[in-house]
Amino acid sequence: MVFKVVSGADGNVTAMQIYDSEDTTEEFTFSAQNVTNQDINIYMNRLASSVFWDSPYQVRVSVYENGSAVKELFFRGTGSDRYNWFSATRLITSSWVDIKTQPKNFFSLHGHCEQDSHKCRSFLINRESRDCTGDNGWLMLTGTAWCDWEGGARHRQILYSKGSSYAMWSNTAEVGEADALAVFLLT
Repeated sequence: MVFKVVSGADGNVTAMQIYDSEDTTEEFTFSAQNVTNQDINIYMNRLASSVFWDSPYQVRVSVYENGSAVKELFFRGTGSDRYNWFSATRLITSSWVDIKTQPKNFFSLHGHCEQDSHKCRSFLINRESRDCTGDNGWLMLTGTAWCDWEGGARHRQILYSKGSSYAMWSNTAEVGEADALAVFLLT
């Protein structure tokens, strides 16, 4: 595990601010590596910002509820850097069967942000943005909310489509809130 964020953790620092930094966080805190949301600190170890991004490997993103992976994505990491591995062109396989065939308006670690309002969605794999009731996609880590379904003032919600295809974000029957999202380097 090189990076982990949990749902429901409020704070002044976003997950992407930590990911963008060269500093480690909670690297030697064992509880921060737990894939539940019991430790609300963001975990990032030195491999997340190191030269190891040059080695042949895969990157796995796992979405967890109650300590079990409910969704996973595998990316081709060879020749990538710490940002561009998370892209549609590098996606090998996913728990969502339609993610390779459906159009996407966002597939990005940094996602979509409005700097003036601090509204941000990262780890964003989105199919379409229309209005709050028409937005749909597969995965996102929310910041300050744009839409009611993002939990209002609460930060860091990991939202994901519970089915095998994209979900309408406003439909609570189709969308889950994960406890944790973790990134792993696989050799």
